Amino acid sequence: MKTTHLLFLCILGAALVSTVVCHSAPAPKACCFEFYSKKVRKELVKSYYITDQRCAKVGAILKTQRARICVNPAVPWVEKTEEATKFSSDGINLVTKKCICICVDPSLSWVQRIMKYVDQFSCLEKTYS
Repeated sequence: MKTTHLLFLCILGAALVSTVVCHSAPAPKACCFEFYSKKVRKELVKSYYITDQRCAKVGAILKTQRARICVNPAVPWVEKTEEATKFSSDGINLVTKKCICICVDPSLSWVQRIMKYVDQFSCLEKTYS
């Protein structure tokens, strides 16, 4: 009888610990619950980011001067807006090996040298068999 009680207490303890561990994770910064259905002009978008994968709906949040707008990232105009925002005239986003994104001025000479080097490899395709 004691073995059964001990086993039951171990299972109960494991269940309680796993519940506490799951609820202690930080919550997502922002989630989209509804998508804005109208098209937003590219010129108004200052930046964007994709919502956390823990959100119920994956969305893109477009930041404008006045607001943050949740949109469906799969819609073609959103994809074009994201690309235009990535490579706007204000800067280029470079991503380091450690996945750090840095926005840089494309007119700087060191940035132009890096871009020439990257352009040598950008069209190469790897084939896997």
